[in-house]
Amino acid sequence: MSVYRKPARKFKEKSNEEVPNTLLLWLLRLVHANPKLMLHNPDRAGHEIQSSTGNLIRGLVTLMYMFGTIPNIAHEAMRALLTLHQAENVELWNREAPIATFWDISSQMLFSVSQKLVSCQVINGTEVLIWLSEVLALRNCFLNKYKDHATVDCHIPRTRDAPDKLECIFFMNLWNCDQEAVLTALSCFGQLCEEAEICCGADDFTLTQVLPNHNVYSDLATAVGIGPQERAALQKRIFALLRRIEFVTEGNIQVNSHFFLYFLTTLLAHLYIPPPNLMTKILL
Repeated sequence: MSVYRKPARKFKEKSNEEVPNTLLLWLLRLVHANPKLMLHNPDRAGHEIQSSTGNLIRGLVTLMYMFGTIPNIAHEAMRALLTLHQAENVELWNREAPIATFWDISSQMLFSVSQKLVSCQVINGTEVLIWLSEVLALRNCFLNKYKDHATVDCHIPRTRDAPDKLECIFFMNLWNCDQEAVLTALSCFGQLCEEAEICCGADDFTLTQVLPNHNVYSDLATAVGIGPQERAALQKRIFALLRRIEFVTEGNIQVNSHFFLYFLTTLLAHLYIPPPNLMTKILL
């Protein structure tokens, strides 16, 4: 008499690398689904909560840079950062000083991401640029909520460094081969203008004091209305607007330096031709 035995179910064994990556992926999804859980810091002082939030966001930014090796985790990290930048979640970064904490942590994040884009260390540049546009829109929603005192501690050095680096990366993408990157960069200038307008309402500053080339940047943002199929007309419009820039800013200087070095490096690479005898030695 034979007894039927149900065959044991075989599970695919995961490698040592897949297990932590899967756990990390679910943790990131948890940040996106329930950010308050990650920002819950009971019985801790304000500066400790701010430090904890800063560590969380810096960790997510680091994961975001790993698109080349773990793209699914990088995508989830970007989603989590957007969730954390929603106004109701920014307030939890540090309840004792939400605005000052916002300027400190968010500016560090923007500077870091922009620096990576400027130095071409991000392979999904257009995607990150679109993500930056969404972050800036969320930042403006938060600042609008606190527009009467939106400039608290916004003049610390690292806070000023971020807009300069953002200007640089937006200018660089105006000549991007990817039309979507060009249109996104143009819309980002509009986000910078909106932030400047909010900050002017909180302080007795003029728009040109907060964003010297506000008028030109505002007009650049309206150029998005030119259809993507009219690339020549769009580039002509961009060139015409750039000629109207009156004030030299740190962002302008950085992008000019970057293009000069790029042009010089490219030119030297094309001009340098090793002599025949040196080529023979190299080949041998």
